[in-house]
Amino acid sequence: MLRPARLLSSCLAALLLLASTDASAATGSHLDRGEVRDLLRVHNRARAEVGVPPLQWSPRIAASAQRWADRLADTSCRLQHSRGSGYGENLYRATAGYYEVKDAALAWARERRLYRGGPLRRHNWAPSGHYTQMVWSDTRQLGCGVSECDDKMIVVCHYDPKGNYLGQAPY
Repeated sequence: MLRPARLLSSCLAALLLLASTDASAATGSHLDRGEVRDLLRVHNRARAEVGVPPLQWSPRIAASAQRWADRLADTSCRLQHSRGSGYGENLYRATAGYYEVKDAALAWARERRLYRGGPLRRHNWAPSGHYTQMVWSDTRQLGCGVSECDDKMIVVCHYDPKGNYLGQAPY
């Protein structure tokens, strides 16, 4: 028979495992609810500034982003865009433990100063492409994942429907 202290310890361990599994299922990735909230807040603040509707979190899309983040972590943290996911995609790499997940979205939002307005062209797309994907007016859903390798954190965000079409303006 288990002693009360061991029983309590076993119950707490089971609850912690259940809570971590539940959080992952709820967000679709390794992100916790607070990180999801922060990412949505940064994205939706940037979108509100230009008058486009807010994004909603999608656990299904987050699972796709998480799979790609894990894949990048398995390849020495080399950033490379996925192919064939059907989603728009932003990537970010930084020192793990020094930066937070929301710093990825903050970095992308700062690209606003590089966007001069109007339709995207080959010459104006690259410097502000993360930002324009964030605020693409047709995009409605967001899902992100995070992974680590060595001392690096990788953040991948997927957007549905995707944006950044040459010849079109983001909003």
